[in-house]
Amino acid sequence: MNRRQFNLGLATLGAVPALPIPPVNAAAAPLSGTAAMHYPWAVRYAKVHGRCTPGALARAFRLSPAVAGELFVKMQADGVIAAPGLSGAAPALNPINWDLQLSSTGQRGAATSLRARLRRALDDTLDDAGEAGLDEPDEETVSGIDAPCEPGPEPGAEPGEDPSVTAARSAE
Repeated sequence: MNRRQFNLGLATLGAVPALPIPPVNAAAAPLSGTAAMHYPWAVRYAKVHGRCTPGALARAFRLSPAVAGELFVKMQADGVIAAPGLSGAAPALNPINWDLQLSSTGQRGAATSLRARLRRALDDTLDDAGEAGLDEPDEETVSGIDAPCEPGPEPGAEPGEDPSVTAARSAE
């Protein structure tokens, strides 16, 4: 064995922990009641996020670390997630591809096209208002805004009572 093969063997040995181990389809022990109730949601969580850790399951579902670990082991045994990598996160074997989902249903461009349609409708409305001469206010509107306000009722006045009666009553 020469030096090059020896160094290659050492490098390969160092990379082995980073390689995912295929799941073993051995029969796992049945889940406890709490874990069995959360198992379908944990599977969905792993597929939606694309990866999973026992800590993430415990935080997301407010579970004890033991129950989250039980779910994690069961999902590995069922082939939902692979073995955890160097970061401790196990990648989902069949994650939901959001880019494909959004592009196939047309959701990605829906907001952009809606924004463009609203912009065109607003521009058309403003153009129509300009053609109808609604850009500048008429004199009646302006004079109505600047007109002085009438005084309101005095404090302690009855509703609908004449202000002069209220003033005479307060003078007494």
